[in-house]
Amino acid sequence: DLPSYPGGDQALINYFKGKLRPIEIPAKADQFDRSVMIELEVNSRGKLKDYQIFGNLHPTHQKQLEDAIKEQFEKGKGEKVKYSLAISF
Repeated sequence: DLPSYPGGDQALINYFKGKLRPIEIPAKADQFDRSVMIELEVNSRGKLKDYQIFGNLHPTHQKQLEDAIKEQFEKGKGEKVKYSLAISF
């Protein structure tokens, strides 16, 4: 059994949708991405081992995403797993 998010993959997607909120960014300062890819590596105990964010987020969005990533997964048996997700603000 692999580590998994409680409720499955759809629950993980819904979790991020519920945690992340768009912010108003003035057009002249908008050099940030609206969508990024994230990769989460979860160890067999359900703990986040590592993560990467691929893209350039506004600092407020970056903090929201980093805080949301720290959610606990359910334990697996001797395996680690990587999740890749597209996140949009």
